[in-house]
Amino acid sequence: MFLLLSIIVYKVAFKSYKVLKGIIENPYITQVKLSQIIGVSRRSIAKNISNLKDKQVIIRVGSDRKGYWKIL
Repeated sequence: MFLLLSIIVYKVAFKSYKVLKGIIENPYITQVKLSQIIGVSRRSIAKNISNLKDKQVIIRVGSDRKGYWKIL
């Protein structure tokens, strides 16, 4: 896991790094759960996820309810 994070950390800001780490630990995690773990608003998590998707670091596989995050 550390190697994977080291490879892609240059693409993301520190806040996005925390979101990415949460997704790596649990690809099925929700934005609400991430916000509770990290201690920021759900909207902040949504912005960070959008940023990660724009940089092609993660994608959503499946539906919003039953899907999961995939690290590229």
